Amino acid sequence: MSARTWTVAGLVVGAAGLVAQKVAGVAMPAVPPGLVLMVGSAILIVATRRRWPVVVGALAAVAEVAAVLSGFGKLTDFAEAGVAAASWVRLVGVLLAVGAGAVATIAAYRREPVTT
Repeated sequence: MSARTWTVAGLVVGAAGLVAQKVAGVAMPAVPPGLVLMVGSAILIVATRRRWPVVVGALAAVAEVAAVLSGFGKLTDFAEAGVAAASWVRLVGVLLAVGAGAVATIAAYRREPVTT
């Protein structure tokens, strides 16, 4: 699989973890901004072969890593196992998207332009 595909997979897993957190009872807006960013960037990456959507996806994932780590207590609070499991799923997804997004961005911008 390509780095673009792994980026999309990470964004989708991160979004699924965010939805699971909401279902588990974490207080958040009706439509979390992180969910919109992750799903929107995943759709952009899949829908176009342009270079910039991968950058957007990687940056959205970086923002989500910061959001997950700001609620670090949810990752380690195993008294609420559903919240902790969903937080770990979200973290793994966004870390995958950050790593793959960085690789995909580097690969996309390193390509030499085709001259005819």
